[in-house]
Amino acid sequence: MKHTKRPWNLSKSTGNIIAKENGQLQIVCKLAIGQQAQFGPIKMPPQVEANAWLIEAAPDLLEACKAIIGDKPDKYGYGAASNAMNDDIRASLRDAIAKAEKGVK
Repeated sequence: MKHTKRPWNLSKSTGNIIAKENGQLQIVCKLAIGQQAQFGPIKMPPQVEANAWLIEAAPDLLEACKAIIGDKPDKYGYGAASNAMNDDIRASLRDAIAKAEKGVK
């Protein structure tokens, strides 16, 4: 199983995190935010909206972590920023990547 390709976007009209895949919009994540507004954007509590923006950024954060530890070049082709990176930081990034890619083959 693979993650939905990025970019992910927050739909303010539905409260869903969406992405375009194979030319069609797909729901990546449905947020439990209460009742949907009949017209216009959904009014989300500030914490729910902040969580939605974090979810939307997840694929970009994963790519950045991989670039920092040197496992994958970033979009500019650069790898690890520093060979002197603290081993604890590198281990934390690897743990976060493993958590994000749980079940991904």
